[in-house]
Amino acid sequence: MTLRSIAMLAALSLVSGCTAETKSAQTEILPVRQLYASGDCGRADPEPAAKWITQSEQWEAIHQRLTRQILPQPSPPAVDFEKSGVLLVEAGQRPTAGYRLALTQSTVERTDSTARITLDWKTPPADAMTAQVLTSPCVMIELPKARYSSIQVLDLQGNVRLEISL
Repeated sequence: MTLRSIAMLAALSLVSGCTAETKSAQTEILPVRQLYASGDCGRADPEPAAKWITQSEQWEAIHQRLTRQILPQPSPPAVDFEKSGVLLVEAGQRPTAGYRLALTQSTVERTDSTARITLDWKTPPADAMTAQVLTSPCVMIELPKARYSSIQVLDLQGNVRLEISL
């Protein structure tokens, strides 16, 4: 065997060894359900925020706060907190109409320990004529409890808008 052949065999074994060591990320698709969305959720802070809700008392209090201007006030949708949690995403206070958050898919992707959910962060076009009114869009989404320790909220372009640890 020539020195060149030995060098090629050594290189091939190194490459195949590296390939065998590489682990593929475990991806799981989970169902989600939009529970509530509004253009006026009362958030005074201009920064976006997310909250993971895991208890029915907490869920009922937040739902009541967000729907307080609706008469008659609706009951919160039923959530089995043994199996699910609720993700509240707030866009923050905005200076005009035309902003909103919308769930775009009925699933969320979990890779390793992170769930990724995509929302449409609607903003009015720069040249749009909009009402000068304070708005604060929000959306509440039911997600199954699964093997993830963080949730990333992405926009339609794939940019991470928010990330929370659970």
